[in-house]
Amino acid sequence: MDKDGYIKYDDLNEFISNAILFRVIVKKFMTWYNRDIRITSLFRGRDHNTLVGGVKYSKHLLDCAMDFNYPIDYSSWTNVRRAEFRQNIKNKATELAEGHGVSVGLIFYNDRNCIHMDFCVRDKHYIHDMYE
Repeated sequence: MDKDGYIKYDDLNEFISNAILFRVIVKKFMTWYNRDIRITSLFRGRDHNTLVGGVKYSKHLLDCAMDFNYPIDYSSWTNVRRAEFRQNIKNKATELAEGHGVSVGLIFYNDRNCIHMDFCVRDKHYIHDMYE
């Protein structure tokens, strides 16, 4: 961490390697997802992260996170269909993460119409489903 408490990489090569790996995994996810995807956030600098209300330790600061909107017709789906959709995302993201030796972080926001997804090295996966 730097003097302000932000996570930082000591090695630029590590930062670049993680950013490239993140994009490889996201490309595989998007191929599997097989529908239009509206990405609303990727890399953020500190100032922008603060401006949009991002957390201090956001994976967006490390260029290994993205937020994307639910499908355009999501609000018309039944609760059962929505739960199946979220479970499919959880399963695929976990599979991709484990296949690349990293962990996945998922947050399903019910008040922002978006899903947060990050892949990085840590001890375990985390999934927060605001619908449950």
